Formats: sequence, C-alpha cells, structure tokens
Amino acid sequence: IRRTLSHDRPTLEATFGARGLAGDGTEMWGVDNVSVLITPAGDQWQTALVLEAEDFATRGVGSPVENGWNLWTSGRITDWVRFDPRCTQVEAAYVIRATPAFGNWPILGATIDQRMEAHATVAFFDWAAPRFGLTVRPGVRQVGVAYTNDEQPAPGQDRNLIVDRIELAVPSDCPRD
Repeated sequence: IRRTLSHDRPTLEATFGARGLAGDGTEMWGVDNVSVLITPAGDQWQTALVLEAEDFATRGVGSPVENGWNLWTSGRITDWVRFDPRCTQVEAAYVIRATPAFGNWPILGATIDQRMEAHATVAFFDWAAPRFGLTVRPGVRQVGVAYTNDEQPAPGQDRNLIVDRIELAVPSDCPRD
C-alpha cells in the first residue's frame, strides 16, 4: 500500500494480484497489478479501480512505452470490469498524452462494450486526465480506449495516443457492502 499526495488530497493506493484455483490446485485464472485508489470525496472516501493500459486484456494495436501503451495506429485497447447494479454511474478518468501531426491532435474514444460513449481531442504532450461521466449496464463490461484518427502524413509527423491508465470511480454515496 502506498500513500501519496495528489492535488493536495491524501491518496492511498493498493496494488495486488489474485489467482483462482481448481479443486486440484490448478490455476484457472490470474490477474496481477490490480490497483485501487482511495481519495477523500467531501466527508467520505471515494474508491477508484485503476486499469493500467499495459495490462489490458486486449491490446490489438500499438506497443508498450514507459508508463503506458502507445496506440500508434487507429484501433482500441480494452479490459473487463464487473459493474454493480446499484452503481451504474461512473466517473472515468483517462490518464493520457499525445503527439500531433501537423498540429492535428488524436481523438480519444471512451468505450463500453465497444460502443463509443464519449470522445475528446487530446491536445497535450504531458500526462493529463480528462474525465467523463458514463452510464454503464450492470454486469461484466468491456471498458476501453479507442483511437480513431491516426495519421503519419510526412517523416517526423506521427499522430499517436499514449494511454497510461483508466481510473473508474463511482459516486461516494453509492451503496457499499
């Protein structure tokens, strides 16, 4: 567990792994590097599930870079998340940066089950975290990032979208078990 200070707010981050075993001890599934952020939200604490881009289940295009995944051509990366039926309103922060081509910047698509739910132009070289309010259906959903406007018009001009992570948070008044 790591405690940090982010935007003048104390934050706790816990990273862990989990394994599912069959009766005979055979590993049936596994996940590593699952992170959860816990930050103050008014007089309560808000929890965010952190999905690291380099650990996404599906990375059909691009390649790893330091602290993330470089979508260097149009495509998407996705991972699976189970959403509680009592908490279908989610705030999604996409920690990303970009490179333009001739001043034209990449377009980020926030996707749920491969449907574009929100989009934004990513016009910054340094890491930033645009946020979207999303409504999700309960159950296991495919959460992802779509990059839709790749261009490499000339040598030295290559538009790319670099993704560090997605942070998914539910409102602080969402019922807790």
